Amino acid sequence: MSRGRGVGRSIGRGQAETSRRDATSRFGPAIESDPHCAAPLSMAIYYFDASAVVKYYVPEPGSLWTRQLLDVQDPVSTRPLHVILVAEVTRVEVAAGLASIERVGRIRRAARLREYQRFTNHLIHRYAIIPITTADFVAAADLTQRHPLKAYDALQLAVALHYGQILSGHPFTFVSGDGTLLAAAQEEGLVTENPFDHAIPDEMPGRSR
Repeated sequence: MSRGRGVGRSIGRGQAETSRRDATSRFGPAIESDPHCAAPLSMAIYYFDASAVVKYYVPEPGSLWTRQLLDVQDPVSTRPLHVILVAEVTRVEVAAGLASIERVGRIRRAARLREYQRFTNHLIHRYAIIPITTADFVAAADLTQRHPLKAYDALQLAVALHYGQILSGHPFTFVSGDGTLLAAAQEEGLVTENPFDHAIPDEMPGRSR
């Protein structure tokens, strides 16, 4: 786990309180008593970008760690132990990623269809989806002036920074498999995780299965 320098861009007290209330009303269940996630505030909150989400559905280095993080359950309630936040744009990024992975021959059509269906099911029942606002686009544009980020990556980071501030005081980790994006997130003050850092030998390219 890598730690940043404390989330950088602050928001006003009134705006922060409004955002907290908005977050609670929007997916408060994901933060307090979500029928999907049901993780209390003491549980860890993870923000996954698309590169991290894809690892759940396609075998890659770090996939086992990613699946364990999403699938681990509270031993008493049997509900998911961690809150997993994803931006609305992740829906499109992961869908496009699965299609691209099929086109290059890494998975077959049947696997792509199966995993896409699983992903859409998780969007309903597992992930807490964050809508993207105009303010997020403005923040993302600003991020491109400070870091060498692609447009979607800047947008992912902008949303994560926004909700990292809203949920300050709670364990909040930004998860991505993109080194450039992780470096930017760390510079902006986020605690980060890279699934590649948790890869096991059997997941590495060239290993016989």
